[in-house]
Amino acid sequence: MSQDVERNSPSVTRDGTKALFETLGSSNVIRLKTSGHAADRIACQQMKFVDENQLKAINAMAAYVAYNKHIEQSLVQVSVETRFGVDKVEKLPQKNYEETIRFLVDLCVEELLN
Repeated sequence: MSQDVERNSPSVTRDGTKALFETLGSSNVIRLKTSGHAADRIACQQMKFVDENQLKAINAMAAYVAYNKHIEQSLVQVSVETRFGVDKVEKLPQKNYEETIRFLVDLCVEELLN
């Protein structure tokens, strides 16, 4: 059985290299296709997105931060998406869950608005 593959546009990793990811069907798994250091070979490292409970916790923390800072929750979500280089919060790699919560706890609204 073949899986539907959604190819995503290249994104920039933390070390500044470009990477291309694909999403395998409707699963919660993405696969690294190419990396800036070895763009000619395909890496098959699999990453999982945040699960449902982690996503609820992230969204709850974003709502809490927005309420306490008197800003829109969408602004908090966009800041998370921008910080971690994803299109949607749902696409956060599971390995970034704890860092995302720390980011939200330490979020400085003044820096967002300036």
